[in-house]
Amino acid sequence: ILAATRDVALVAAGATSPAEEAYLRTCHRLADELGVGGRFTWLGQVDRVGKLRLLEACDVFAMPTAHPEAKGLPVIEAMAAGVPVVAPDHGAFPELLASGGGLLHAPNDPGDLARVLRAVLDDPSRAAALGAAGHARVRVRHTFATMAAGHEAVYAELLA
Repeated sequence: ILAATRDVALVAAGATSPAEEAYLRTCHRLADELGVGGRFTWLGQVDRVGKLRLLEACDVFAMPTAHPEAKGLPVIEAMAAGVPVVAPDHGAFPELLASGGGLLHAPNDPGDLARVLRAVLDDPSRAAALGAAGHARVRVRHTFATMAAGHEAVYAELLA
């Protein structure tokens, strides 16, 4: 929906297991059938430098996973890079985005995902504010020291 109305490209990355290869072929085939195959790039596994380059190039980071994520680390990484996030309203994402950093969409609803992506892309000021809010949130809640202290508190509670 978005690609038909604007200059949008989808660049995705991540580890690929043999079990996921059929799924990736389906994604490429679907992109071709929809006429947007030239706008879909799968990078596969990227190293830290590649990930940082990818995040620097993003206007918006979307993680429209169908399955609720327990941690949402890629969303935290995007927020740390100051990239506005669009994620489904389930799993860790509502908590991660509660005080800014991005917007939620209805899970498993491509139309709502497109609506929310459009809302971010159509308002550069809002996108910048979301990116800045996410960056600030990560610097407060997701530092090594803060996360280690949180883990220690959980362990202390379990041992008590």
